[in-house]
Amino acid sequence: MTGSKHFSENQFTLKEVFQNLGEWFAYFLSRWKILLLAGVIGIGLGALVSKFKKPVFHAETSFVLEEGDSGGIGQMSGLASLVGVNLGSLGSTSGLFQGDNIMELYRSDRMLGETLLSEFSENQLLIDRFVEFQELDRKWASKVDFESLDFSIPRENFSVTQDSVVKEVAKLIRENQLAVAKPDRKLSIIQVSISSKDEQFAKVFNEKLVEKVNSFYLETKTKKNGGKSFYSPNSGR
Repeated sequence: MTGSKHFSENQFTLKEVFQNLGEWFAYFLSRWKILLLAGVIGIGLGALVSKFKKPVFHAETSFVLEEGDSGGIGQMSGLASLVGVNLGSLGSTSGLFQGDNIMELYRSDRMLGETLLSEFSENQLLIDRFVEFQELDRKWASKVDFESLDFSIPRENFSVTQDSVVKEVAKLIRENQLAVAKPDRKLSIIQVSISSKDEQFAKVFNEKLVEKVNSFYLETKTKKNGGKSFYSPNSGR
């Protein structure tokens, strides 16, 4: 009898479940207009976001820093090899280019500033391109008159305003668009990436930044070796 009673209770519970499901179905059916309207609004909002939200493009360079100074090739030789430079005769590397220092060099105001003042196209610098697509001329209109600024002149002739703009733009890129990382701390692989809503800017800036760090390294090594020049890289301007 106990078993029959237990079976009966189970049957009652299952019936109750189906009743509840039926009630919920009837409720949603009675509100079909509201649910349909909510679905249409959701789809519409999603379409608007996808239409007006600009995609973000990524440009990335990965390279290996060789360990040790065997044959006179230091940790920076892997980086320099990106531009086809053989560093075998340049001597040992400085501590400046070891460990995390190279990562900080990529984030420095000097390297970012020099990169921004490099050519984006025949008639435009990277900093001009950045100001254009980020609409800084409108956002900073109350502080900066961009029409009066010519960043193509020698930097030693820059005004205080021009220097400030370069530093502020470099800061924006460092904080929002630049990523320098070692994916695996055990390996000597470094990745430098730029994220931007301007695809061509991301590509050119990434290439120019790597080029500038290479040039800085080679110039530093030349000075350490008595001023003898082994390679004269293109400055990018």
